Amino acid sequence: MSGAIASLLEDFSSGPRSEALGIGILRAAKAVAEPDLTPSPPVVDRQAELLKAVEAKVRAEERDAARLQLEEAVAAERTRYEDELASQRVIWVEQQAGQLSTLIVAGIGRIESMLSERVANILIPFVSEAFRQQSITELKEALATLLLGEEMGPMKIAGPEDLLQALKANLGPHGAAIEFLPGDHVEVSVITRDTTVQTQLQAWSDRLEQVLKAES
Repeated sequence: MSGAIASLLEDFSSGPRSEALGIGILRAAKAVAEPDLTPSPPVVDRQAELLKAVEAKVRAEERDAARLQLEEAVAAERTRYEDELASQRVIWVEQQAGQLSTLIVAGIGRIESMLSERVANILIPFVSEAFRQQSITELKEALATLLLGEEMGPMKIAGPEDLLQALKANLGPHGAAIEFLPGDHVEVSVITRDTTVQTQLQAWSDRLEQVLKAES
């Protein structure tokens, strides 16, 4: 009977069974103590993403609007500059045309006066004062025909078209005897051939010779 009772009691001796039990307890404790290190899936903040998308769209629209304003401002400034440059060009052309036309007319007048005076001084010993005055008048008319008429030969003025047009308008009747050659030139050039006064005034010289022969 004592053997049967002994078989029902748990063996608490330090044998293999107690070792297995201790290992199991340690494994259970380790399993409870160690946390689960598996990362959890990130939480998606839909509202934050939507807010970022809206902000990005607003910034892009602001950049586009700023670029458009800048382009419009640059175009307006370019147009204003071109208009101002054209206006200044018109003023400059008018000023230059007025000055050039004045110089040309004044130069022609000086040539007429100089030649008439020299010829008149030569005539003083030979003709009377009345005929001298008449000769001076005729000489001035001949010089005007020579310098500004068709007998003179071509006088050409080359330069910018708008400047030549204004110059021609300022010259008045003198401009009809001048050939204007518009081109891409920056400077204005006046071209004429050499003029021989003796040849052009042959009729006046023949008349003077006849008068001198008649008075001698």
